[in-house]
Amino acid sequence: MVVSGLSVVIPVFNGACFVEEAVDSVLAQSAPPRALQVCLINDASTDGSDAVCRQLAQRHRAVEYVALPRNLGVAGARNEGIRRARHEYLAFLDQDDRWMADKLALQGAVFAERPDTSHVLGMQRFFLDGVSDYPSWCRGHWKEGPQPGYLLSALLIRTERFRQIGMLDEAYLYSDDVDWFARARQAGGTEVMLPDIVLDRRLHAHNASALAARASHELLHVIKAKLERHR
Repeated sequence: MVVSGLSVVIPVFNGACFVEEAVDSVLAQSAPPRALQVCLINDASTDGSDAVCRQLAQRHRAVEYVALPRNLGVAGARNEGIRRARHEYLAFLDQDDRWMADKLALQGAVFAERPDTSHVLGMQRFFLDGVSDYPSWCRGHWKEGPQPGYLLSALLIRTERFRQIGMLDEAYLYSDDVDWFARARQAGGTEVMLPDIVLDRRLHAHNASALAARASHELLHVIKAKLERHR
């Protein structure tokens, strides 16, 4: 299935050396959407991200560039992109990762075959960039091979459905996606996890995930919020 229209949100913070590759992976899909909007949201970067993003917007008609006047954090940057999304389907990509070429073809086919699907995920594959081994904050089983991609970069969802579940909670610095997926499951609907790899996830010395490993207290807040919603 060819997706009718797709909005992709890519938050950017000091990602000048990565973001072009991320955008290229969206533009190189084997089954490109009929209409495409790529929202590059620069979260007040202090490196050369502004120049790179402006060049990408000039080079590709689908790319829309927004430079935030102050740093909002990844959830705030993503929310800015979500508010600007104007197509039927919504997806995300982190600045240092890249989609597999058949991501949209595989996930779009699920919506064609099962229209009642809430959202579709897929497997994530890790690769090392500039480091000789998996960073210490990585989970041990990540070395065993591809893992289920319970993260926004592996997601395809109808934009209306995402907004019904709710925007990302900007109080979370690292766990906004964990909180959103918890709310999505509580909202009901069918979640599909494909056995196919849809995301290449880059492991390098400056991953935001490394900071997330030091912020496990946020996960406790997510769990607490989930329990309170069940009352």
